Amino acid sequence: MNRLFATGVSLSAQKQEASVAAKSGEKAEGTGDFRCERCHHQVHVSAGKPIPKCPNCGNDSFDTRYHEPGNKSC
Repeated sequence: MNRLFATGVSLSAQKQEASVAAKSGEKAEGTGDFRCERCHHQVHVSAGKPIPKCPNCGNDSFDTRYHEPGNKSC
């Protein structure tokens, strides 16, 4: 059973939201490749540009930004 908090969002939904690095429509804080949470397709976005929905599956959540200066996940 999911417990609801004052926001009306279940605990599992809050945990999932906390793991999301970025959502489509947000502006990228840094240049890099954002990996779709659903299909793992990578989308390259420049700093300050809006993050698009995944062109492969239409998902709007990205979990990691790769290939950016100073990021050891490259």
